[in-house]
Amino acid sequence: MKRVAVAVLLLLVATACGSKSPSKPSTGSAPSASASASVRPAVSRPPATGGSVNRPVAGTYSYLLSGMQGTNVPTGAQINETISISGDTFTSKITNNENPNYSVLVRQWTASGVLLKQTQTHLQTKTAETCAFQPPIKVIPLPLAPATLPNQQWGSSACSGVTMIKVDGEQTTSDGNGKVWKTWKIEEKTQTPTIDVQTHYFSPDLGVDVRDERSAQSGSTVTLLTNYPR
Repeated sequence: MKRVAVAVLLLLVATACGSKSPSKPSTGSAPSASASASVRPAVSRPPATGGSVNRPVAGTYSYLLSGMQGTNVPTGAQINETISISGDTFTSKITNNENPNYSVLVRQWTASGVLLKQTQTHLQTKTAETCAFQPPIKVIPLPLAPATLPNQQWGSSACSGVTMIKVDGEQTTSDGNGKVWKTWKIEEKTQTPTIDVQTHYFSPDLGVDVRDERSAQSGSTVTLLTNYPR
């Protein structure tokens, strides 16, 4: 599962409004498939059925980022999510290939759902910002089934808001390479007080989004999965 509600917005704003480096940092590039294969065995993922979900495996997931509804995004912009795992805690470092900005998301996988616990945002010209979600937000209820969750209010000294989650149902979705996946459509709306709306096309086989559509005050974007640990 890929949750880039904060990360994509901040990386996009920094990319669009900040000065671009002459060369793209290596930290924003995903490892090649051949390099990954040389250091780890092939990943085995059993098909997820009946509302079950596979947890994502550790490694880098790459997404093509593009703009919608007049939002300007540099051609070839890419978002990379590198996942590390410790028990039930999944930590994602979100980078991009346009600048060295990055965000970190901390999530917990439980039998009843996936909880977003904390985000950290690191921009070139600002002090790192941390938002601890108290209580944690359930972003995916498990097992998956069509449902609308009660509004979730959260807050801390650094941030506060309310998040609304609606699981619409199953459908097929194409990734950035044209591969068709079985996905669940999940709508996520967050008010902080500005409204951020995401539509996730979540693959239960991979445990991450295949497609993510986002509409916020800063603009509208879509990310499409192009590479994942094999």
